[in-house]
Amino acid sequence: MSNGGRDGTGRTPVLLIALYSGILGVALLARLIWLDSLPGVNGDEAWYGLWAEGLLRDHAWGGMSFTGRPPPIFFIVPLAIVQTVAEPAAWVLRVPALLSGLAFIIVGYAGLRSTIGERPALIFALLSATTPIMIIYSRFGWDASQTPLAEMIFLWACLAGKRIAAVLSLCAAILIHPTKIFLVPILLVFWYEYIQRVTGHVKFSSLLAVLLIGAVLASIPVSLWVGRAPLKDLFASGYWHFQHLITLTLVRITDQFSGISAYQAMVGDPVGLILHRVIISAVLIGLSVALFVGAQGTQDPRITKLAVGIVASVIPFVIIAGRDGLHPGSERYALFMITPVLVLLSAVLARPFNVASAAGLWFAPLLGALALLSVWLNYFEPLRVSGGQARDDMLGRAFRTAPIDPKKQAAEWVMRCVDQHDGLTVWAESFWLAEPLRYYLFYEPKISVNVLRSFESLPEYVHTYELSEVPNSGAIVVVFDDSDLDRKSRSTGASPKNTIVDAAGRPLIHIYTKGLSDSRC
Repeated sequence: MSNGGRDGTGRTPVLLIALYSGILGVALLARLIWLDSLPGVNGDEAWYGLWAEGLLRDHAWGGMSFTGRPPPIFFIVPLAIVQTVAEPAAWVLRVPALLSGLAFIIVGYAGLRSTIGERPALIFALLSATTPIMIIYSRFGWDASQTPLAEMIFLWACLAGKRIAAVLSLCAAILIHPTKIFLVPILLVFWYEYIQRVTGHVKFSSLLAVLLIGAVLASIPVSLWVGRAPLKDLFASGYWHFQHLITLTLVRITDQFSGISAYQAMVGDPVGLILHRVIISAVLIGLSVALFVGAQGTQDPRITKLAVGIVASVIPFVIIAGRDGLHPGSERYALFMITPVLVLLSAVLARPFNVASAAGLWFAPLLGALALLSVWLNYFEPLRVSGGQARDDMLGRAFRTAPIDPKKQAAEWVMRCVDQHDGLTVWAESFWLAEPLRYYLFYEPKISVNVLRSFESLPEYVHTYELSEVPNSGAIVVVFDDSDLDRKSRSTGASPKNTIVDAAGRPLIHIYTKGLSDSRC
């Protein structure tokens, strides 16, 4: 660390060491506590667990995900390793995301320390450990949780001038999640000198103009392609309203960094919604000003390139994805912009306005402490106390939870019931409820789980059944409280045999039985 971060004797102040150690320790704890129940197990998480279990036990190909791609090997391999020694559990599904999140911090620190210095590396380690969406995605078992690590390897290769490594790591990131294709402009900007040598003398301003114009024009046919391809959920028709393009986009981008998008998708509206947006907007605006002013001096050209690449990456994403790509529940699509901006922010804080100063080293712990406080108040506390207040749709209900995961409680009830019968068929509402039950009941050969169709059943490739197809005997029907199928069941005069409640004691899952009179059922 340069002298700007040390006292007059050249030693790092003890208070600064204590601040960083304490905040990093709390950030580590935030990735570990209540991993088995916060949030509730999602259908996507369970799908990966079923895929790995099928491969391990039956040596069977589990099929493609709803995006039309196989699950990334980087996610399935560590998950399969853990599942060879552990019973089905929520924490098992989340181990690959947890490990990737920790590796992201370590690789980021090591990569930046070897390229742009110890001070920005230290700041990055603290910011990456405390950014709300990074904590949340380190606790959620799906492929998008691994993209920050892949991005960090890609950015290290760019900063280190390793062109082949940059290409390979970017390809790996795209394989993990296809939205990482929006990082291509960053690669092209860092390849500028190489392109110059190959094609002759090209002005940087000309390259930038061509890059931006090309990105905008390319987004139009890409939008049409996205409408039919695995990224179809990104395509947002009817987005071409100027007021939305400016105001809503800027607000949603800040929501990515403040954690609001993830909070709203999984938990509900955060405490102090406006305050969150004001703070993160001030930080991002301050970053832009400090970067612009610093660029007038001897700013590291790699940092300037990274800034240009980020702008060139975000523009086509905004045009293609529209507001839907930044909407709560779709925040994983815009996750690609978090890591580059954190690297940029760390570099600027290390040399604010391109002036050697220790101010950024002291400012970073303030940001980290605010972020951790936000995660506690808006993520852990509502999930722990009330089970979450997320939107009232199928996906929102899927995240609601209790001290013991509600889907696990339902599965345990079914397992107690099957002891008295030769075999049972469980009819579960939608992908979001059926897949977790299948995962928890994977080692119960006498139990099969079918998916009941509801107006929100996703994804499309899952074979579903109508409620009318459920037989009148020997069946268990599991539905979300007050859902379409729950109301239909009650309309026939049926009443739940058992009800699973969330952390606040509110009904979440109802279990109906048909023709099962045993007292244990």
